[in-house]
Amino acid sequence: MIQIVLGLLERDGQILLVGYHTAPGQPEQWTTPGGLVEPGEDLVSALVREVQEEAGLAVAAVSHLAYAVQIQRPTELVTAWAFVVGAWHGDGVINDPDGDISHAEFTPIELALARTQAITWPSMRESLHSYLRGELAPGTLLLYREHADPSDQTCIQRLPAQPSPA
Repeated sequence: MIQIVLGLLERDGQILLVGYHTAPGQPEQWTTPGGLVEPGEDLVSALVREVQEEAGLAVAAVSHLAYAVQIQRPTELVTAWAFVVGAWHGDGVINDPDGDISHAEFTPIELALARTQAITWPSMRESLHSYLRGELAPGTLLLYREHADPSDQTCIQRLPAQPSPA
């Protein structure tokens, strides 16, 4: 099983996005800071590490689980945990050991929706967009099934953290 953490840092109606290039000469891509949970690492430690590496910010407090996405791929299960970071500090100096991240910036929500439209996995793009539009209750679990291609994913169920009032 693969686990991924995502940091959602919001300030004054803007969300933090990181820019990266998938290959030389390709257009810049945008996403929230995050990445793979390393073996033996807990989710919060991975989140703190990824935000520090990709955005140069030290997480002081994790507020809550915004949403989780589970993707049943043909050969593996991937779970992405998106956490709202409630407090942070730092100088914003990127220290990405992979060298993928070119910069990080707080972005107005409407622009963030446009910039993240190019996220190739529908599960990651759709869940982030639903969150940014206020359409997901905190802690919602989204279940996806991937078909032959990673860009061909179908949401098969949304499970709220709490049942809807009758």
